Amino acid sequence: MVELWPGGGRYTDILAPYLREQGELTVTVFDPKGPAAYYGTAQSQKLLDRLAAAKDVFGEVKTAVVKQDVTLGADGKVEKIAVQAFELAPAGTVDVVLTFRNSHGWWRSDSIGPIYASAFAALKPGGIFGVEQHRAAEGADPGKTAEHGYLPEATVIDAAKAVGFELVEKSEINANPKDTRDHPNGVWSLPPSLDGGDQDREKYRPIGESDRMTPKFRKPLQ
Repeated sequence: MVELWPGGGRYTDILAPYLREQGELTVTVFDPKGPAAYYGTAQSQKLLDRLAAAKDVFGEVKTAVVKQDVTLGADGKVEKIAVQAFELAPAGTVDVVLTFRNSHGWWRSDSIGPIYASAFAALKPGGIFGVEQHRAAEGADPGKTAEHGYLPEATVIDAAKAVGFELVEKSEINANPKDTRDHPNGVWSLPPSLDGGDQDREKYRPIGESDRMTPKFRKPLQ
C-alpha cells in the first residue's frame, strides 16, 4: 500500500500498525534537505524521525521521495511548487494507493494529473486508488474552491479517469451536510484546524469536520 502526502502522519498512525505484520506501507515524503522555508521540509523530517523512533509500532515503513521544484520569492517565502514525474514504486507492484484531503492542493499547483498518473503506474492491474477529499458544491469552479480546500466531486472523478482509472463506487461515509463550505478561513475554519481561534471555536465545533467525498477507483485489468 502507498499513502500519498501523509502530512504529519494522521492516517499513517492507522495504516502502518495495521500493515505491520501482514503487508507493506510506503509513504511519500519531501526532501528533508530541501528549502527550510518550505513547510514540507521540516514536516517530512519530523515524520521520518517519528517512524524511525517507533518501529515497534509502525514496522518498516518505506518512503518515496517526491520530486519537485520549490521556488522561493524575494522575501524568502515559497512562491511556487512544481511536482515532477516520480516513481512511487516499481510499475505494477502496488495493491492500493490512498490519499486523504490532498487533491485541492494538487489542483492549485497543476499537479493533480501527474500525481494521479504516478498512482496509476504503481498499481497492479485491478489495483485500487482511494481518495478522500473536501467536497465543493457540484458545478462550482474548482479554480476558486480549491483556494478554500474544496473540489467538486466531478473534478476529482474526471482527473482520475483522465489518467486511466475507472470509477468503482462512491461512499458517503465522510459526508457532512452541516458543512456550508463558505467559511472565512476555508475548510481550515473547521475542526481539527479551527483557524479562527478562540473567537469562532464554539461556532465551528458543532459543525464538525468537512463534507468529504470518498470515491473508489480501479486500474483496469487490461
